[in-house]
Amino acid sequence: MFSRKPVFIRPDDDSLYPIKNKDGAIETLINPNIDTALTIDKDAQTNFVYNRYHHLPLQAQRQKLPVFQYRNHILYLLEKYQTLILIGETGCGKSTQVPQYLYEIGHKVCVTQPRVAAAFTLASRVADERG
Repeated sequence: MFSRKPVFIRPDDDSLYPIKNKDGAIETLINPNIDTALTIDKDAQTNFVYNRYHHLPLQAQRQKLPVFQYRNHILYLLEKYQTLILIGETGCGKSTQVPQYLYEIGHKVCVTQPRVAAAFTLASRVADERG
């Protein structure tokens, strides 16, 4: 795709605010523009996935995923460090979007899943998004 490796500039420091624990170590990064006050019933179970953006085209759905706003941060950190641990809620786009971000800038990507059904679902979703 690219004749040379792309270089990512460091994102603005004020776009993410570090949350430190009592020992002073950074525990998590939170963007103040995101509503993090979601309440989830831990005992509730469901067998379906609700997508409130199903009426939008796939590319617009991709931009609605929580991981999309961190795209440049993720790519910058992966360029700077050999290993990155990415933690996010179920359905935020970790498995479907981050590999595509890497593929789009010319990296080879291999994704593993713990179950066959999850692997097929992931592959199907990415194939739909890639066209």
